[in-house]
Amino acid sequence: MYMEISVFLIITIVILFINIALLYFFKDRQKVDEGFEFFYHRLSYRRKFIRTLYTTPLLLVVLFIIYFLTDWNSIVKGSIMFAFVCLFVGQAMYNYILWKKHKEAN
Repeated sequence: MYMEISVFLIITIVILFINIALLYFFKDRQKVDEGFEFFYHRLSYRRKFIRTLYTTPLLLVVLFIIYFLTDWNSIVKGSIMFAFVCLFVGQAMYNYILWKKHKEAN
C-alpha cells in the first residue's frame, strides 16, 4: 500500500514540474482562442475554462478508479478525491474569473 502511494506521489510531482516548466515556456507567448491547441498553457482563459469543463468526465473516471479500484484506506482515498475536486473547481473558477476580467478589459 505505501509503495502505491509513493509511486502516486512521485508521478504527481513529476507532472507538477512539467506543468511549471510549460507555464514558464509559454508565459509571454500569444494565446490561442480559436482552433485546436495541444498545449493547455497556450490557450486563452476562455478556452482554458472550456477545456476544464469538458474534462469533467475524465475527473469522474479518475475518482471512480481511486474509490473502487485501489486498496488504500478510506482516509487516503477521501483526501485524494477531495483534493482533486477542490483543484478542479478552483481551476474552473480561476479561469472563469480571469476570462471575464480580460473580456471587460478589451
